[in-house]
Amino acid sequence: MLRGQQITIATDLYALGMVAYELLVGEYPFDLRDRGALETHILKTSLPRAGDELDDRLRPVLARLLAKGPKDRFASADETVHALAAALGQPFTVETVATRESFLQAAPFVGRRDEIARLMDVVRDAEQGSGGAWLVAGESGVGKSRLLDEIRTRALVRGVTVLRGQARAQGGAPYHVWREVVTHAALRARLSDEDVAVLRAIVPDAGQLLARDVAEAPAVSPEAVQTRLLLAVEELFRAQSGTVLVILEDLQWAGSESLRLLGWLARVAPTLRLVLLGSCRDDEAPGLERQVDGLSLLRLGRLSSAEIEALSVAMIGDRVLRPEMIALLKRETEGIPFLLVEVVRALAEHGGGLEGIGDRPLPKRVLSGGMQRMVRRRISRVPPDAVPALRTAAVCGRLIDPVVLQAIHPEVDLPTWTAQCAAAAVLDVRDQSWRFSHDKLREQILEDLPAETLRALHHRVAETMESLAVATTS
Repeated sequence: MLRGQQITIATDLYALGMVAYELLVGEYPFDLRDRGALETHILKTSLPRAGDELDDRLRPVLARLLAKGPKDRFASADETVHALAAALGQPFTVETVATRESFLQAAPFVGRRDEIARLMDVVRDAEQGSGGAWLVAGESGVGKSRLLDEIRTRALVRGVTVLRGQARAQGGAPYHVWREVVTHAALRARLSDEDVAVLRAIVPDAGQLLARDVAEAPAVSPEAVQTRLLLAVEELFRAQSGTVLVILEDLQWAGSESLRLLGWLARVAPTLRLVLLGSCRDDEAPGLERQVDGLSLLRLGRLSSAEIEALSVAMIGDRVLRPEMIALLKRETEGIPFLLVEVVRALAEHGGGLEGIGDRPLPKRVLSGGMQRMVRRRISRVPPDAVPALRTAAVCGRLIDPVVLQAIHPEVDLPTWTAQCAAAAVLDVRDQSWRFSHDKLREQILEDLPAETLRALHHRVAETMESLAVATTS
């Protein structure tokens, strides 16, 4: 890169070598204070140095990763793994559960080119002062969250502030889908004491979060209370600096209060640097866009045959993919991305890995019982001793609340528990927080609980949240 040459796989292998050097030797090898000297050392100093304390078996592997000439390095990550295994005399496999999950969960975003272009046009218009409000609708598993993740990433690259809210199927208070959004927006604006008091209707601990001793909002009629709140939220977004993208997921579970606030902001968004993007399952809330004035509709359909094939190649590789496998994937998933990933995962587990899929006869059916069976199958991969905490987490919501979870399950080691659930592809990380990788998983856990058990869990979670809140304020 310093020489201005093309960036290739060899560049990544050199970067891996630098990380390995710091881990194995214990320090960065060069002086970072002098930019000119740093570049000279990077280009000319051979690593590892003769005086570095390093296992002699690892020295040739590290030296090849850090070779100055790209052609002198390993040709691939596979070759690097095999060289390391040979040097240490240990059996390493290139494909582990973790690496397989990385291929499945981080496969390139396939298709949706027109949808991305349309929504990014809305973001660019907002940057010029004319925002908008859109609803992304589609059936469960069709890729709404993945599309919104893609828009979020592209917006962040442009310097846009992204705020996110999630509606809950059960136990959501009025305006709960807006709570995180309003909380973070309030932290980015200068608000009067009266506005903070009014915003307590959405964020009850707003005064504490902002370190403000705020009195109760003045008493007004019930009709005026709602109008006052809508105006306060509008002013909150008018006070934001820069362009703001608000993403609200699963609006089929949002209450009338939350939808009324969305409609109010949708009305003023064209005069602000504000984009509102919501998602909903249109099979559960048909015509939701007609309930909220100012929302434009983007309906997300299933993947086409070409898109199914492209996503399959991205996960499996064209060397392994066979015509009969493509036919199986099309037949079993019917273009639903969630099911496509699940079918590939099932085939990989049955075939001894992603590459092993190509060496075994294909089953006639994979999805007997449909999506529910696949969701239950994924949940069943969680170790039995991790299941009680997972059920509690499902009651709490899609995002994992580590404080509540640890209070109810003090016996659980959270890092181990999250690693176990992530290995089963039930949890993943977004915005530095653990969450259920798809809300279908959380819903299925709750649906499979006996009614009495579910009530007891809700009661225990509520009591724990209440006691933690009292402990925090006292």
